[in-house]
Amino acid sequence: MSKRRLAQLASAVGNRQLLGSSTGRGDKPLWGVTYSWRRAEGCDGGKQLCSCPGFDALDKDLDLLYKYAYRFRTYSVECPDLMRMLLHYSTIDDRVSWLLGVWVGKDQAANQAQVDLLARLLEEYPHARISGIAVGNEAVSRGDATQTQVLGLINNVREKVNNLAIKTHNLGLSQLPILTVELPNYLTQELVAAVDVVGVNLQPFYTTKVNTSQSGWAAATVKGAIATYNQTAKKFPKKQLVVTEIGWPSRAGEADINRASEQLAGDFAKAWVQIADKLSIPYYYHELADAGWKTTLRKEAAVVAANARAARRALSHKQQFKPGQPVGVLSQGVLGDEHFGLVDADRTKDKQLFLI
Repeated sequence: MSKRRLAQLASAVGNRQLLGSSTGRGDKPLWGVTYSWRRAEGCDGGKQLCSCPGFDALDKDLDLLYKYAYRFRTYSVECPDLMRMLLHYSTIDDRVSWLLGVWVGKDQAANQAQVDLLARLLEEYPHARISGIAVGNEAVSRGDATQTQVLGLINNVREKVNNLAIKTHNLGLSQLPILTVELPNYLTQELVAAVDVVGVNLQPFYTTKVNTSQSGWAAATVKGAIATYNQTAKKFPKKQLVVTEIGWPSRAGEADINRASEQLAGDFAKAWVQIADKLSIPYYYHELADAGWKTTLRKEAAVVAANARAARRALSHKQQFKPGQPVGVLSQGVLGDEHFGLVDADRTKDKQLFLI
């Protein structure tokens, strides 16, 4: 194929599909699963940073992931050695594919560093089975970036992938779909026009008060989520819509509007799979493991915030501030988003949601 034709294919933004999305879940319980490598023991709450786990830890995670699906979604590429391991494995098993994420946060330099790292990884592993590249995860709705900033990163990623496709004569790279992930109400015509595939996070646990003691609650809740999916798809009929998060947690706290338990999480999971299968909806179930790292970061952030408030009060009353005072419910509470995992945070307990 000529360089000119390859350039034409690479530059087009159109009706590309998430690669491998036309087939079902095969012999696995789920079509796809979201995955975060972070662990509580590797996180420093004071610095609000998490270190990358070792290869042995990743190997154990892969064993767990393969129990559930053949398709997986990451949120970032900020652990390059681990990403190399993932991409290598995907080149030797044609059943497995990865939707790679570029995390978009408030630090614009860090965002650009991830884009640059992504380009290097794609050049190193040109034949890895990558289903697409997701630029941002709720970056606009979270307030970490403006739509204009996200659009700039999307265009930057597309340019780098296109240039790499031309440089390496790689037709696969030229057809790699670029997407962004947002909540339904934050998907605009401008964002959607810039991508090939649209990723939408559906989390009815947060958006709808549900009577979980009522018979059939799970199926009804799933149907409500499907209705949101259909409404979003109708708004953007020319683009494939992929559910990039869906699930129900196994624990909840006082700040959450709905109840949660392993039984309820299992009820929802089974109802979702049954209906999504019937409607052939591509999705990534949220998530492999409980997010104990969020608990660690939140506790430390609450301590820092409370100490700052106490210091300001002491200063205003001309008193000496003594750090380490009780900081209240924020540092101790449980939140549902820490407990969406198919397994616990330590990876020692499989909740067996499909067997409950």
